[in-house]
Amino acid sequence: MNATKLMLASLISTSLFATSSIAQETNTNSVPVATSQVSTTWMTLTGSVTRTDQQSVTVDFGEGEITVETDALMLDERAFEKLQGASVTVTGMLNQNLLENGKMRAASLYMQDIGTAFIASESVENESDMLISAAGVDLDKAQVTLIGNVSGVTDDTFQFDVGDGTLNIEVDDLKDNPLDDEGYLQLKHGDRVKITTSLEDDFFEDYEVNAESVVRLQQAK
Repeated sequence: MNATKLMLASLISTSLFATSSIAQETNTNSVPVATSQVSTTWMTLTGSVTRTDQQSVTVDFGEGEITVETDALMLDERAFEKLQGASVTVTGMLNQNLLENGKMRAASLYMQDIGTAFIASESVENESDMLISAAGVDLDKAQVTLIGNVSGVTDDTFQFDVGDGTLNIEVDDLKDNPLDDEGYLQLKHGDRVKITTSLEDDFFEDYEVNAESVVRLQQAK
């Protein structure tokens, strides 16, 4: 499947564009971004819709399928009719329900074929504007972006809290290790971080991913 559009802002901020900071990536220059201090962990992925019903869709992301609950989205009838087989990018909370049951409640859904983003009805105005305006960045199938707060650090792994569980993020494949004491980017507990990774077929069993890129969005105080 061709790469579809990632709603990047849904992973750069979980709420209002209230706080400005500097994003430090392991292999790029710093760029200014807007971030939120909220500790929610978010996940965005791209895939194709294989099944639909009135309350949810099933999305094939390349290494498996997840159920995406769409009841909170403002989908009109014409858009719903086009969902079957459509290329979509969905964003939702990475929580216990997603890890254990493979179910995500969509905060936003972008349909490439009709160039339209649909946002959860309970989103606040600033959050909706942020999600809608962000469509337009390519993301390959099976590749996902996660954003969360660092809850633990070891020599080669850091963690995001996910409900009652923990997601382990390994950094072995990165050119520069953001967990050692060398270089500018040195992650610590509480940092707000965005990673790009690819989902393997055992993701929902091991709760573990290998980071392909790491950006610190906000440094812990």
